[in-house]
Amino acid sequence: MPERIDKKLIAAGIVSGFLVLFYLFTLFDPFEPDFLYQMNGRIEEVKNDSIFVSGTIKSLDPGNSRQESKTIEFEVTPKTVFKTNALIITSEQLKSGGTFHPEVQQKPGFVSGLTENTVIQVWSKDDLFNVSKAIAVEIHYISYDLPTQ
Repeated sequence: MPERIDKKLIAAGIVSGFLVLFYLFTLFDPFEPDFLYQMNGRIEEVKNDSIFVSGTIKSLDPGNSRQESKTIEFEVTPKTVFKTNALIITSEQLKSGGTFHPEVQQKPGFVSGLTENTVIQVWSKDDLFNVSKAIAVEIHYISYDLPTQ
């Protein structure tokens, strides 16, 4: 009788292991590449779920040094990740009138932080050299935390 229970437990463990692996593969595709292309530029227009960015694109492949300037429409999806480097400026720094170095903190960003003329970096899996519209996977921009008056 104990041999039969052990075989059932082993079989259940194997089946459970396969189910966990299947679940993880549906969440995270290990064969799907991370970012392939990056664009550094300035937002020309924000329209519905799209941002139009004018700047320089480059491949993140170490063997590819190609760069090109162009304007691309990036679609912002619910999966797009936003990050901001917030420059923290205190009232003492502003009052000093001299040179100062603000503290920089990386914080989660929001689509509402994107406005025209904002300088941003956009990462995409789409070949930005061959498209005029792409999906934004991750967007980084600079924001300012100024003291309230």
